[in-house]
Amino acid sequence: MKIADYLKIKRLDKGYSDVEFSKITGLNISWIGDLESNDDELDTLCIQDIKKICEVLCISPADIFRAVAFDLKHLSLSDLLRKRREEKGYTIEKLSDLIGYEVIVIKSLEDNGDLREVPMPALMNIAIELDLSLELLLEKL
Repeated sequence: MKIADYLKIKRLDKGYSDVEFSKITGLNISWIGDLESNDDELDTLCIQDIKKICEVLCISPADIFRAVAFDLKHLSLSDLLRKRREEKGYTIEKLSDLIGYEVIVIKSLEDNGDLREVPMPALMNIAIELDLSLELLLEKL
């Protein structure tokens, strides 16, 4: 589940329209719409806004990220990496450039989970670039 979807579901579960939610949180209505449709909008929030949203929805900030991690647990390592890379709009080449390792590292993980070509720092960098916890990736080894 994406963060945007999770927040919208929680808002609807509480019975708030987007207009009501905007008034209660003090956040702009169009920004609420953006937040509920695009995970990247969360990057623009200050901690105080996250706290306010969570208070109104009766959730903790950690709950937001736990929901996302739970949805990813059922995927294999190769499927998880491919899914997140595609969600981010990265090609294999782009992710390779971002993590500072050869394309073979990404391909070996996505194609067959072959770990012989994957140094630990590469996996750590992949976790950072794909917004995944290293713990989640390590559990799938």
